[in-house]
Amino acid sequence: MNSCIICQSLSVETIIDFGLQSISNRYLSNKEVQEYKHSFNLGYCHFCSLVQLINPPAIHELKPRFDWITYKEPEGHLDDLVDLLSQLPNINEESSFCGVSEYEDTTLDRLRRKKFLNTWRLELDANLGSCNSLTVIETIQRYLEHRDINQITKNNVRPKVIIARDILEHAHNPLPFMQALREIVDPNGYVVFEVPDYSKNFAICDYSSLWEEHISYFTPFTFIQSLEKGGFKIDDLSLYQYDMQDYLIAIARPKSDEYRYKRDEKLQLTEHKRINQFCTKLPKHQSWYRGVLSRYREKGKIALLGAGHIACHFINLLNLADLIDFLVDDHPNKCGMFMPGSQLPILPSSALENKAVTLCLMSLSQESERKVMQSKKYFTERGGIFASIFSASKNALKSYDLAVQEVD
Repeated sequence: MNSCIICQSLSVETIIDFGLQSISNRYLSNKEVQEYKHSFNLGYCHFCSLVQLINPPAIHELKPRFDWITYKEPEGHLDDLVDLLSQLPNINEESSFCGVSEYEDTTLDRLRRKKFLNTWRLELDANLGSCNSLTVIETIQRYLEHRDINQITKNNVRPKVIIARDILEHAHNPLPFMQALREIVDPNGYVVFEVPDYSKNFAICDYSSLWEEHISYFTPFTFIQSLEKGGFKIDDLSLYQYDMQDYLIAIARPKSDEYRYKRDEKLQLTEHKRINQFCTKLPKHQSWYRGVLSRYREKGKIALLGAGHIACHFINLLNLADLIDFLVDDHPNKCGMFMPGSQLPILPSSALENKAVTLCLMSLSQESERKVMQSKKYFTERGGIFASIFSASKNALKSYDLAVQEVD
């Protein structure tokens, strides 16, 4: 057993060992490059139910080697979030709102449009480069160790509200990170945490949603337990639903009383059953995808649209590299490179027309799926099939025989 990064108990068991895996942001310039690989072990804490990576890659290994790599998070819920924040007790137009990374910029913009003008970002060390989630965690924890909080607050004033979107799940040491935010925020203020909700992903066995940069895999139950262990009292918990992954937002306040873990056997049984199903069904899903793609490949080439970390893990974790011919992505920096792990080439979308592709898989949101299928009708008009790798999509990949019947 391993130690849990939240409850600290020696109760974390390896539930899936994917072996050595490549880092998904390390695109290859050629196939001769020797790739860095690290163990990818998914663990489950039998005490607090948190799913987490065991011995994840170090932060310096996860930092992108290319400055053109960016990640876009869903923002359809931000107007609602800003409305919630503007109505919090003791919050007015003079209140100070602080974001901790570039992910908060669009939220801060919305606050300014509502006349909350005292908005700013933590003043992190410029020498660390881009203010992404990894450098934010590393920097805040480093400042905490030196107890020099004033260096990263504006005019030595502690913010009334701190917003931390899509960061907590990246933290290798989440307890010190939460402690740092408690010390930075106004004692009577709020910290807003946003994290992906993995309940649906586990339930539908979406293995592509696993990511070496995500250390913790929260559900509503484990999110609440983790924040309380981190020294917060939750005032509001909201769930925002999206087609690929849902998001949880907690509005929390620092508390001083000692944390006492509250066991809930019914909820913990639900957590255990869900993750157990996710683990035990992996071989079946691997076999199904290999069987279906093998049948498609008898008729022509298979491409995968969208050369990001989701596609990378779909291929590598499900062991499908030998059944996919290439990735399709019009990003100018990705074209001509090769995918981590599988070493499959990345080609522009024009390859769908001139490479005799029969099946084009998609690792996109349903909105993006619609746009792609509308803009590339030439592919379907000549008999090509678009299919999503996500089972929740209405365009989800189907068995070969069923797909042929539908085309006919």
